[in-house]
Amino acid sequence: MEPETADQKMQDFEMQVDLTEREQQKPFSEKAVKRDFEMIIISDKKKKKKKKKKKKKNEK
Repeated sequence: MEPETADQKMQDFEMQVDLTEREQQKPFSEKAVKRDFEMIIISDKKKKKKKKKKKKKNEK
């Protein structure tokens, strides 16, 4: 095998490994975003409930 061919194959392999690593990391970041988004929604719902309770208390 010629050195140039070996170098090219090694570069191709390294690129493939990089792409695979990126693909494996992507689902984790998507899961984190989804989890954070759900936490924001939940906290917003809790804030709304607190406001409703405060309004009811003040009306009495």
